[in-house]
Amino acid sequence: MYFDPRPKESKRDFYNREKELKEFMDSLSNPLTLILGVRRSGKTSLLLVGLNEAKLPYMIIDCRDLPINPSKKDVILAFERGFNEMVKKHRKIWESIKNYLKIIEGVKILGLGASFSWEKTSPSSIISEINNWARDHNTRVVIAFDEFQQIRGAKEILTLIAHTYDYKRNISIVLTGSEMGLLYDALRIDDPKAPLYGRYLYEIKLKNFTREQAIEFLLLGFHQHNIKPSKRILEYAVDRFNGIPGWLTFFGAEATRRKTLSKEIIDEIFEKASLQALEEIKNFLKLRMAAAKRYKTILKSIASGRTRWSEIKRSLEAQEGRKLPNATVTNLLKNLVKTSIIKEENGNYTFMDPIIENAAKKL
Repeated sequence: MYFDPRPKESKRDFYNREKELKEFMDSLSNPLTLILGVRRSGKTSLLLVGLNEAKLPYMIIDCRDLPINPSKKDVILAFERGFNEMVKKHRKIWESIKNYLKIIEGVKILGLGASFSWEKTSPSSIISEINNWARDHNTRVVIAFDEFQQIRGAKEILTLIAHTYDYKRNISIVLTGSEMGLLYDALRIDDPKAPLYGRYLYEIKLKNFTREQAIEFLLLGFHQHNIKPSKRILEYAVDRFNGIPGWLTFFGAEATRRKTLSKEIIDEIFEKASLQALEEIKNFLKLRMAAAKRYKTILKSIASGRTRWSEIKRSLEAQEGRKLPNATVTNLLKNLVKTSIIKEENGNYTFMDPIIENAAKKL
C-alpha cells in the first residue's frame, strides 16, 4: 500500500521509481554503490525493493543504531544482527553458509543464526567467509549500511570497506545517506590518505516527486482506500507537503485513518508532521551542543525570511552581542547545507523541506 509508512519491500507498492530501481539493480555488479537523497525521499525503500527484486542475500546495518564513534563491540553486534536477519530471510542458504562461519574464532552457531564474540571475532573475517561462500555458490552478497553518515568517526569501517572493495569479488557494498555532505565527509573520498581515496563510487540520487507525480501518488493511494478526494484538495495537500514521498505518505496514512479530507484536516496533519520534524531538529542540536545556540539562531532567521548571508550574520551578531568573523558564519551555514537541512541558491539560504521550515519556527 502506498500509504504504509514502513519502508517498501515490494515493487508493486513502490511508486514511480522504475528508472532508479533498474539503475540500482544494475549497480549491484559494482563493488560500491551510494544511494543518496534528502530525508524521506525513499532511499531505504529503493534499497529493500531492489535487493528483493535482485533475489540476492543481503545484510543491512542501520547506522542510526550505532554511535557516531562506534567501538569494535558496536560494529560486531551490528554485523551479528545483520547476518541473523539475512539467514532468517534467506533460510535456504543457512545449511551451507554456517559451515563457513563456524571456522571463525569467536563465532557460535545457533539454531538459525550465529552469535559473534566482539572480543575474538573481526568484521573482516566475517566478510571474508561470506565472500568465500558466495564465490563457491556463484552468487553475490550485498552488505548495506543505511544512513552511513551517522558513523562519521569509524575509520576502521572505511578500511574494511576499502579492503572488501579491493579483494572480495563476491561482495557488493551499498551505502545510503540523507545528509549528503556529511556522507562525503565521512567517506573522505578526496583525501589521499583516506582508505577509499581513488575508488570508483557508483551514485544513485533520488529526487522528490514533481507536483504532477505527487498528485498522482496521492490519488492512487486514496484509490487503494476507496477515497475520492477532489483535485482542489489534492493540490492544496501537495502545496503543503511538497513532493517529499515520506511526508506525502505520512499525510495519506493520517487522512485515510480519519476517513475524511478538508483543508482544515490537511493543516492539522501538517502541524502534526512539524512536531515530529521539530524533534529531529532538537536531536540534531543535541549532537552539536557547542554550536547548538548558533544553529538555532540561523534556523530561526531563515524561517523568518532573513535568508541572505548578511542577514543571517546580523541575526547571529545580535543574538551574541558582538561581531563574528565571516568565516565562522560561512562554516556554520556550510555545515547546515551538508546535513541537507538547508540549501543555497543564488545567495539565498532556504529549507529543503517545508515541514522542517515550519518546525524551525517553533524553536
